[in-house]
Amino acid sequence: GPANSVDYGARIQAGPAGSAIIAGQTVNSAGYDYFLMRLTSEGALEWVTNFNGAGSASDVLYSLVLDATGNIILAGDSKNNATQPYDYDFTTVAYSPSGAPIWTNRLGSLGAGEDRARAITAGRDGSVYVTGYTYNATGWDFTTIKYGSASISPISLQMMRGDNALILN
Repeated sequence: GPANSVDYGARIQAGPAGSAIIAGQTVNSAGYDYFLMRLTSEGALEWVTNFNGAGSASDVLYSLVLDATGNIILAGDSKNNATQPYDYDFTTVAYSPSGAPIWTNRLGSLGAGEDRARAITAGRDGSVYVTGYTYNATGWDFTTIKYGSASISPISLQMMRGDNALILN
């Protein structure tokens, strides 16, 4: 990030050929952005990139996974609007093994609400699951999203309050 600013690593995972994939936050003018870097087995920087969400406000990373093809997927929150205090979206960003962005997907409640991705994992079949919570008019619901591949729209599985029914959106 900018000189003399606060940057920190939040997640690390072993990559191919002894490399290390490191992700965290770097400072921007309105908060944080995700950063992602790859170090060689000798510790040399191979590449670095960052994600600055739609609102150019605070983006907070919580989880990292490599899928079956070596793509790197990050999950966390991305604030839509710097002036609204709780307008966060559940945000998942995929990068190629060389650090090139592949896709970004956001899930947000109606209105300005907190929707926060907290964990991510990859299935053996190449799918990726992201879980966290979203806000509705009556409170918080857990939300899990399944991504089948970069070319398929996600399937959202959401636990609704009241009847505790699992529904497909």
